[in-house]
Amino acid sequence: MSNLPEAQPISGLTVRGRNIDDWRAIAAICRAQRPEFNPFEAPYTADDYVREMLSKPSDANGAFSLVAELNGVLVGEIALKRYTHGRMRHIGEIERFVVDPTTQGKGVGGVLLAALIDVAENWFNLTRLSHVIAVDNAPAINLHRKHGFVIEGKLRDQSYRVGRYVDAYMLARVRDE
Repeated sequence: MSNLPEAQPISGLTVRGRNIDDWRAIAAICRAQRPEFNPFEAPYTADDYVREMLSKPSDANGAFSLVAELNGVLVGEIALKRYTHGRMRHIGEIERFVVDPTTQGKGVGGVLLAALIDVAENWFNLTRLSHVIAVDNAPAINLHRKHGFVIEGKLRDQSYRVGRYVDAYMLARVRDE
């Protein structure tokens, strides 16, 4: 079993696999993020592009996504990319992790991250999970640290946003056998 902090129960919160039809709700959550943390990389991203990006079935080509619903309303998503061939098939990377701003800080992200770690380690047999997070996203960094991730290094000028280059941390959780 994973060595995770105890998740506090959140009344009305459920976690399930992402469905193709969830793309609009996920897009709305992504667009509601602070501009620098919007995972679409640029403002004004076209619905056609977003639909194409989010409409691929979960678990296609090593992709796997979970969503959180609070009283039936989608409030978060976490997406994992697994290496499926060769000597790196024990590795997964978190590609997208968003929580509706109105529910941030209430435990939704912790429940999603714990659920993803459980699936990754206990069902996919992944021993290494990583996530690249901007150095100025302290809430995300702290959440990952609570779940056993450590900062492995700094990626200088990792992305360009709001007119300047920004650094990011490479965080990883390695399950010791």
